[in-house]
Amino acid sequence: MKYKEVLTQENRIIELLKERGTQGVYVYELQAPRPIGLGIAQYNARIYGLRKKGHVIKSTTPGHFVLLDSSQSQIQASQVTTRRRKRRSEYADWSIDQMWFDETEQKWRYK
Repeated sequence: MKYKEVLTQENRIIELLKERGTQGVYVYELQAPRPIGLGIAQYNARIYGLRKKGHVIKSTTPGHFVLLDSSQSQIQASQVTTRRRKRRSEYADWSIDQMWFDETEQKWRYK
């Protein structure tokens, strides 16, 4: 028994980006229900996943994405810097012992 090949949401987005080329894809095309669009509500998470896998997807204007071709992807991928969240221990000035509750303003404060 052969299983039908099922495209993931990431695969559907990358296929559409490749098809469109420099024209790119707008958010409403990703969110619109099928058959008009792809029907992907959490498109940002899928774009993020594709970027983590090495695809260079440029956001030209808010809500518009363009996949850079392979020659540009290799050049730009080396220039992309990734941010890493700091651990609490890396914040030298942060400690639970330094916190206190300001009752006049009803806020937690740091010493």
